[in-house]
Amino acid sequence: MTITVEGGRFLRNGAPHQIISGALHYFRIPTPLWRDRLARVAALGVNTIETYVAWNFHERTRGEIDFTGPRDLARFISLAGDLGLDVLVRPGPYICPEWDFGGLPAWLMRDRVSLRSSDPAFLAPADAWLDAVTAVIAPLQASHGGPVVGVQVENEYGSYGSDASYLAHVRDRLVAGGIDCWLFTSDGPGPDWLSNGTLPDVTATANFGSRPQASLAELTAFRPGQPAMVMEWWNGWFDHWGEPHHVRDAHEAASVLAELLGRGASVNLYMAHGGTNMGLWNGANHTEDAFAPTITSYDYDAAVGEAGELGATFVAFRDVIAAHTGVEPPAPPAPLPRQSPSAPTAIGWASLLDHTHLFDKPQQAAAPLSLEDLGADHGLVLYRGTTLVPPDGRHLLLDGLADRAHVIVDGVDRGTFDRNDGTPRIPMTPRTDGRPTALTILVENQGRSTAPASALPWHVSSSLPPRTPTDSWRCPAGARVSCGSTTPCWAATGRSGHKSRCTPPLLSGARAPTRLWSWSCCRQARRWRSAIRPILGRCWRPPSPADQHSGVRHGAQTRPLRNRAQAMTANRPSRTASLTRVTP
Repeated sequence: MTITVEGGRFLRNGAPHQIISGALHYFRIPTPLWRDRLARVAALGVNTIETYVAWNFHERTRGEIDFTGPRDLARFISLAGDLGLDVLVRPGPYICPEWDFGGLPAWLMRDRVSLRSSDPAFLAPADAWLDAVTAVIAPLQASHGGPVVGVQVENEYGSYGSDASYLAHVRDRLVAGGIDCWLFTSDGPGPDWLSNGTLPDVTATANFGSRPQASLAELTAFRPGQPAMVMEWWNGWFDHWGEPHHVRDAHEAASVLAELLGRGASVNLYMAHGGTNMGLWNGANHTEDAFAPTITSYDYDAAVGEAGELGATFVAFRDVIAAHTGVEPPAPPAPLPRQSPSAPTAIGWASLLDHTHLFDKPQQAAAPLSLEDLGADHGLVLYRGTTLVPPDGRHLLLDGLADRAHVIVDGVDRGTFDRNDGTPRIPMTPRTDGRPTALTILVENQGRSTAPASALPWHVSSSLPPRTPTDSWRCPAGARVSCGSTTPCWAATGRSGHKSRCTPPLLSGARAPTRLWSWSCCRQARRWRSAIRPILGRCWRPPSPADQHSGVRHGAQTRPLRNRAQAMTANRPSRTASLTRVTP
């Protein structure tokens, strides 16, 4: 059942066709639930599903590409085909900022390459990835009897760069790998984004959430004579740390969907089912003055909720699609058994600083090394060093802090700081015994953005010359966080709209303060597997009154970044701030 473009319209096996698609991503769904979530999306009445393919999810170590288990892309595509659905695949190399580093592997940062460009240092690993993923996709194309009818070239490139030779290279590599189906790009509905992110011989599609008439007009003006396709119709939105959960009125969203379909546009509901950024896979948005990490939940206020629930949006979309197509959609699956909401019970506490021998072997360097330089992609890094504070005192400057840092000076908790705090200055006084001051800093990666950022997590300097001398640094990397489990720990997910984090406990002096976290929902190194559950996400509760009056600073709330690509602000759909769905 091939899709072709002819006479300004889509044809499916030669007959006029309107693509009505729902987006859901296999890497955001526990593997045992793939079929259930696909069936729920199919029950909306869609004829197609769309999925990204996250490069870094498959190639965490360079040269080791994995398509098995929770990474079995072929199985996911085949399951969709079994339900009678066509499939659109978007294999990158880049996907979206809400996933860590936009799907690019963290190890690319060690080489300091020019990302998403014709830089040979980037193209070499990107080509190896495209060759590997096309080997999976190609046999599943409609031309081979499979469900894949379309493949995307890059993603929203017009919001990032203008290297047309790079885009052409990606297209040519896909074709060389056996991709013979319909090719497309997707960008914001504006002349700059479309001109920078498209190729003349590849169908241009648009991404937006509202203003359908104006947005479709922009796409038609740029590329007259081609079918109108909204590759990402943002029927909801994702959440950043510190934001309330985004929701969209079901009837308002359904009216926009009805207008799009009535205008003859093909539509991909982004998202039909959002799912979860398991483990530490969340990404981040970045501007010149704000860093906004995405939370663990990717509920997106989608028609099919994060836990599979079917609410008012599902009913409204299903009714609109059925009225437009005249086809009765299949019945959704019965609700799955669910645990009753409950609070987790901590069975014990452990001091991180008392168990550093379980980390990887420490590395010593003259200056702190980044997580990537330590050979890890996710997790925490514990930095230890000493500095001799002069009699007149000095400040510890977290200059270039790229993520989130817990600072301990001579065993005393001096606060928690993040990237949006600027350059924190922590006063330091000399020890009365004349010995060097011990510095311990735990840095948590909050999610990588592809925007330019400091390569180092932080460094030490003095507030006044001469610079404070620093002895060698011991950097026991937290190794790779192994996220082998795909069973969500719902009790540990933050759904209140506040910051979402799950950090290991820190021990200040001899007493564990109330803000400490249980090891029961976190795992640092692979050697903890037998005793500690995998990191399933980040969770956070607002500071208690005791915390707020303790005199210890715990970082500023992250300022919200309201749009997916900074240039697309005008197309962000209206939302309210109320929480309408609670995940058990």
